[in-house]
Amino acid sequence: MPAFNIRRLIPFAAKRWLGFRRDAKRLAALLQAERLDGLIVNVNGSEAASVAGALAGVPTVNVYHLSWTPPPGNALTRWADERARSVTLHAAKFTIHISQAVSREWSERYRYPLSRTAVIYNGVATATEVDRDAVRGGRGLSDDTIAFAVPARFDPIKGHDVLFDALALLATDLPPYCILLCGDGPLRVEYEARCRNLPMVRFLGWRSDLPAILAAVDAVVLPSLRSENLSLAVLEGMRAGTPAIVTAVGGMAEAVTDGTTGFVVPAGDARKLADAIRSMILESELRLAMGRAAKADADRRFSRERMRAEYVARLAEFFGKEPR
Repeated sequence: MPAFNIRRLIPFAAKRWLGFRRDAKRLAALLQAERLDGLIVNVNGSEAASVAGALAGVPTVNVYHLSWTPPPGNALTRWADERARSVTLHAAKFTIHISQAVSREWSERYRYPLSRTAVIYNGVATATEVDRDAVRGGRGLSDDTIAFAVPARFDPIKGHDVLFDALALLATDLPPYCILLCGDGPLRVEYEARCRNLPMVRFLGWRSDLPAILAAVDAVVLPSLRSENLSLAVLEGMRAGTPAIVTAVGGMAEAVTDGTTGFVVPAGDARKLADAIRSMILESELRLAMGRAAKADADRRFSRERMRAEYVARLAEFFGKEPR
């Protein structure tokens, strides 16, 4: 008869928490031996590296690219995850977020002082020139077809179901338009079945040429329900002069100026999303003006050069010298 293993009685949440603390202490010993001037951690919720920096007395900066999402599991597991997130955040002497909204959310949730927080927007590369006619023609789009790109994996949080509901609300006598779904995932078969009665929807799968598609379409749509911060795809489209329709999730309402560089609609509101799509289809002058405004705004706020300069300045200020 095999020997009884008492570890089986330890709850999974306790194992995770103990493992988190163990990893932080082990890494802290290594950091102390290295005599580091500072530590920069890209955080995905909870990171033993951040806690290790604090334990080792190494000035630590946390960088958050993700919005806050509810932890999975039972109540005890969620408590352990939340505890690890809080300890991770407070381990940093300074924190960088990529949007004001998400910065406030993390700080309020875990009582982290905003005075120790900075916001540096994402930056994307300058849009390259593309042969718009060739890109569109290769996907069977005529000159008079209004094309929308939806750059999102097939996950419930990305809001495809709301998009499909919105498309079903649109009149059938609109000028020709097309919805290009750029992404893939386990829900593809389900979504394809649902879209059998939505002939304007096309499934392009995962795309290595996404920047070219974003530059060649008439608008980008991102109907996320949650877990969105500052979409790089939306920013890439804007730098190419493509307006966007986004939901007021995370930092997206900061990226897109409603009525100027695109439309911002409430998350989960199919009617408002349908209205925005209809306006993009019918109001060509407004759509073109939004595209011009989107490019000008993105060139100013979302360039890599601006992002790089802000990181250098903030880190130099924090560490007290120019980073090597």
